[in-house]
Amino acid sequence: MDPLACLLGCGAGPTAADIWTGASINVGDVYASLAGDITNGTHHTPGFQHAAHNSRLTARVEQAARTGVRQ
Repeated sequence: MDPLACLLGCGAGPTAADIWTGASINVGDVYASLAGDITNGTHHTPGFQHAAHNSRLTARVEQAARTGVRQ
């Protein structure tokens, strides 16, 4: 196995939190997860549908907070 791919995809390398701070930790975690999926042939990294669901959920929570009406 390629040593770099193993560092990125098999959990032997540093975590995103060891390298990045703030919002970039989320991006680093997604890239690390995606590298693991590519290396291992899995599909565990959240995709667009997950992001769209979370966006709609956040919008409804914000609307409920503004209007006081449960969504």
